[in-house]
Amino acid sequence: MSERVLAAVMIAPRQPIEVREFPRPDLPPGGALLRTARSEVCGTDVHLWHGRLSGVPYPIIPGHVSAGTNRLALAREMGADVTLDLQATSPPQRFAAVQDATDHEGADIVIEAAGAAAAIPEGLDLLRVGGRYVIAGHYTDGWGSEPRHFLRALSILERHPRIPFRQIGPRTYGLGELNEALRDAEAMRIPKALVDPWK
Repeated sequence: MSERVLAAVMIAPRQPIEVREFPRPDLPPGGALLRTARSEVCGTDVHLWHGRLSGVPYPIIPGHVSAGTNRLALAREMGADVTLDLQATSPPQRFAAVQDATDHEGADIVIEAAGAAAAIPEGLDLLRVGGRYVIAGHYTDGWGSEPRHFLRALSILERHPRIPFRQIGPRTYGLGELNEALRDAEAMRIPKALVDPWK
């Protein structure tokens, strides 16, 4: 096994990501060193890059999600009846569109997947009485996901094989392409920017 490892380093807010080499970490008894197959540039990484999270000890190695294609088109492919462009509509316009599409009852299901806590009140306004609200985004104020949430989501995908969920991560970036991945995630050009450190 190599005595060196590569990592993408965020030097400071709004600075280019640098790929650096580090000594392989010493493992404590019972510890394991995992080889990352894929990682994801998520909204939190974009917030880190913007410098919006207080107390971050830069330089930092981002990529806490290890294992946005047009988001509206993808949502329609996945079965959404109505999609609304947040950049082109106001909250009252979105409310009116949902009311018109549902005979003034509200949406059966609202999915908040952006990780923006401010989206929650609007989503509740769009929901019909007795409807389902799915919060899939990740927040930095104490909200989070548990493994059982992912298992439940995977079981839903398994029951609906026609859903094109692989299109959520339509492009894979190499470690040296993280600056482009951050720009694409920031501009919401793709749903999720996947990173293959071995590419």
